[in-house]
Amino acid sequence: MQKRKLAIALAGVAATAALITAPVQAVAASAPAAVSGDYYFTGEYYTYLNDCKAVGAERVRLGWIAAYACLNGSPAPWDDYELWVRN
Repeated sequence: MQKRKLAIALAGVAATAALITAPVQAVAASAPAAVSGDYYFTGEYYTYLNDCKAVGAERVRLGWIAAYACLNGSPAPWDDYELWVRN
């Protein structure tokens, strides 16, 4: 019984490790019509518009990006804002 429990535990650890080390697929999306130019989606979602804007503005201030847009969200709890940036 102990060997079976150990085997099950090790299988769970191996599965978790495989998920963690799997390569992250890049988001292949084109900029929505709301923004023009070479914007790309960062993969970051924000529940609140103010949080999205604060992060975008801070990155512009630091010189990491040239512009940002917070898109595709709403006040609904299930509809987060996406951070799109332009270098």
